[in-house]
Amino acid sequence: MGHGRGRAGRVPGNPQGTQPRSQRQRDAGADQRRLDERARHAVMDQMEARSMKAILIAATLMVAAPAANAQNFLERINNGLEKANKTLAGQSAPARTAAPMPGTMQPSERQMQQMVNALVAPGKPDEVRPMYEASRDTILEILLISSCNFSNPESLLRRFSAPDASLSFVAANVGMRYHPASECLDVERVDGWKMKAKNAFRFRVLFASEQSGESSQRHYELVKQPDGAWLLRHAAPW
Repeated sequence: MGHGRGRAGRVPGNPQGTQPRSQRQRDAGADQRRLDERARHAVMDQMEARSMKAILIAATLMVAAPAANAQNFLERINNGLEKANKTLAGQSAPARTAAPMPGTMQPSERQMQQMVNALVAPGKPDEVRPMYEASRDTILEILLISSCNFSNPESLLRRFSAPDASLSFVAANVGMRYHPASECLDVERVDGWKMKAKNAFRFRVLFASEQSGESSQRHYELVKQPDGAWLLRHAAPW
């Protein structure tokens, strides 16, 4: 009887009496899940890039800073972002009625795409990513101002400054002797992501001139406010 019980305890077709699913099958399943997760993240990154590009396109239809009218520039940024967000939410945005003002700068299609690519590039620590996602629209506005306004960028950035902010921002083209002042700079890289506190993080932006090959870098730090807004605590060349 003991011999019969031994046979009954085994799984048919499995002389070792192990579970039907082998370790190799479990490993293959785990590998597939990892591949599926990577594919999901890749799709999410593509969707994020398209969403941000739509925001930038809508913003730059209305944005372009006249050198003597910073407030007008800010209003145009707000209008562009608002219309882009409505469009992304499935609502119809009002048609553009006014042409860009003479003498203003707007990033090209290539520069907008490069800005988005630089912002969504890998390299953000896990602890920074939720803060980045919550402040993404603010970062886009900061990048747009920094790369396309050389006459009064600090005054424009002060709209985003925290109460205890320390802004020593210098226009991104300062020190570039050969870049044409009528052209936006490329946002070459956005990196150096670092959590400073549970409600604050820092990053670096590398600006480059396609025309001259010159480059400069600026550092930014954002901190979350009690009302949920993300504002600049630091903006400077260092």
